[in-house]
Amino acid sequence: MRAYGKGNKSTAKQYFQESLSFDGENYNAHYGLGLIYIDRGEPDQARRHLMKARGLKPDHVEASYQIGWIALQAGRMDEAAASFQQVFTLDPDHADSNFQMGRIQEERGDLDAANVSYRRAVQLLPYRPDIYLALSQLYLKVDAIEETLVVLREGVRLCKPARVRNRRNLSLLYNELGGILLENGQYSEAVDVLLQSVRLDAPIDVAFNLACAYAANGDISDAITYFNQFLAGDSADANRITVARKVVRHLRARLRQRERDAESEG
Repeated sequence: MRAYGKGNKSTAKQYFQESLSFDGENYNAHYGLGLIYIDRGEPDQARRHLMKARGLKPDHVEASYQIGWIALQAGRMDEAAASFQQVFTLDPDHADSNFQMGRIQEERGDLDAANVSYRRAVQLLPYRPDIYLALSQLYLKVDAIEETLVVLREGVRLCKPARVRNRRNLSLLYNELGGILLENGQYSEAVDVLLQSVRLDAPIDVAFNLACAYAANGDISDAITYFNQFLAGDSADANRITVARKVVRHLRARLRQRERDAESEG
């Protein structure tokens, strides 16, 4: 487990397997191998070891959670929900299980239950931007814009980069807030928020949103800069690529016209 914690997964796997060669019912070794196989993208192997761990130790909370997580990724909602419910019988305040159960409830259309699960998860894990993002998107489904903004603002207030493990999730949180501000016509604030998103580990499509915010705010040069950054990236959104190219041509024409007007006035 020490090797696994340090990221030495090959070494960890070797020790777990050696442990099982001495004692095939070492539930911790089965659990550790389950984690290794999850990281290697081998869910069937992972599930086999995790089920063995839970069979040997029925109150192994984390084994039940990981079994549920594997089922959820595979779309086996009933199996995932049953596994998370098993977690709750042992630890009702298991934060990740509350979060994942919220995803299942939302998928099933039980938005009230999902709201309760997400809010409980965010109370238990106040520095996880992906939970704030899920909760905000839940509110967007019912057009609760004010509540959405409250959640997003609280998320960016609490989830400072130094507190967050996954900066990509934090970038997406800023991007969501910036996008809503842009739609609401709050262009200057949208620019500030989206700049924060771009400075983190942002997907390239965030540059498109920032470019739109600059354009809406009248900052043509900055808009062109970020549209070009978007176009130079690896976006798979063909529609946005087409729009960006057209808008850049239009903005360049506006910029040239502005320069000609300035020269004539001079």
